[in-house]
Amino acid sequence: NYYKGESPIYNAQVWVTQGALEGSNINISNEMVNMITTMRSFETNQKVVQTIDET
Repeated sequence: NYYKGESPIYNAQVWVTQGALEGSNINISNEMVNMITTMRSFETNQKVVQTIDET
């Protein structure tokens, strides 16, 4: 085994909060709009390639 681990770095300013709820760091509605936009763009490009193949 060539891996040699280093000693862990301990941080005294880190704590764990019991019973806390972790929130998401994204906006779900914005991401849904982005996904639909990407899907439509993909479909448009797919139709362009299909049209080129037919000619």
